[in-house]
Amino acid sequence: MTNLERIQKALPGAGLDAMLLFGEKNCRFATGFHTMGGDAMSVVTEREAFYVTDSRYIEAAQAGCDPAFTVENVTIRNCVARGQASAFKIGTATRGVVRHVR
Repeated sequence: MTNLERIQKALPGAGLDAMLLFGEKNCRFATGFHTMGGDAMSVVTEREAFYVTDSRYIEAAQAGCDPAFTVENVTIRNCVARGQASAFKIGTATRGVVRHVR
């Protein structure tokens, strides 16, 4: 069983619909991909998994992540700095991922 599968299996028991992972160690645990910078996060649901990074690492992430992950290109730092919501597609719905909290 992969780390992703372990996380997905644990979500219902923890009463969670999804888990949002930040930081190099947490993302590497879930994806198997060694990030080269801190601008990444992973979103894991029971059925889907996303690795979100900026354009500098998109190709490396596509090659290095567990193939069960969908790799998305989002400029995280800039969105947070400007106080804007960043979004990407989860299934057929678009959901906000990063929101600046004042």
